[in-house]
Amino acid sequence: MPETYPEIITLRDGQWHNLASFYPAASDGRSWVENKGDVPVFVAYSSDGAPPAAGGYPLEPGQRLSGQAPFIWAQAPRGDALLGIGLQEAGATTLTEGSAHIGSVGGHTIRSSATFSRAADTTAYAAGDIVANAAAAGAVVPMTFNIGRGSYGLGGMVRRARLRKTGTNIANATFRLHLYANAPVPSNGDNGAWLTSGAASYVGSIDITCDKAFTDGAAGNGVPTVGGEINYTADIYYGVLEARGAYAPANGETFTVTLETLQN
Repeated sequence: MPETYPEIITLRDGQWHNLASFYPAASDGRSWVENKGDVPVFVAYSSDGAPPAAGGYPLEPGQRLSGQAPFIWAQAPRGDALLGIGLQEAGATTLTEGSAHIGSVGGHTIRSSATFSRAADTTAYAAGDIVANAAAAGAVVPMTFNIGRGSYGLGGMVRRARLRKTGTNIANATFRLHLYANAPVPSNGDNGAWLTSGAASYVGSIDITCDKAFTDGAAGNGVPTVGGEINYTADIYYGVLEARGAYAPANGETFTVTLETLQN
């Protein structure tokens, strides 16, 4: 049977789509699905024809899976995705209910960034001070990083963090990024001592030195302070920045932190 593209469909954010209706009712071949977009999608097999309550197999951009046409479902857990579907001759890997592993599913790298602007002053930080968006503790908003792959328990590893700031000063520009699985509550605002809630959800920290000055700011990279990576399983993590030296900030300086992660 020649390979065909009966349809290319768009998967909307978070919705399960039944793919069986796109295939001919009678066929001695097998269906395939191919991720034609640039975000991961999940596919699942359901023996009763109902959409899966949870679970699924990750399909990376450009990856294809083959299986029996009936009761195949697909979902884009984050953003919209393009999915090509078609028929080919039998013999390819088959997607079956209960399969533990289909194809190459790991090694997908993503980056997630969060940005905030500090207070409109140039008050120097002492080592151990929190660097935040507000002077009042109750107004501090932790940074948010979306690094998950849907509610499938797949997780991954935070390998590195990048820090970019609009001020060009690199003297004592050393910072520690604290990461939490749940949003922490800071006890102090900008320029106060770093102290938060969240002992149970604290996952680790990354030390970053902004040692590269540019005409429009400064930047630097850092790695986890303990171990080679920070393992995670949740979709969203939260960050709080701490000064690790006597740093003199720019007025209203903006900080952008980017997490580089390797998903399982």
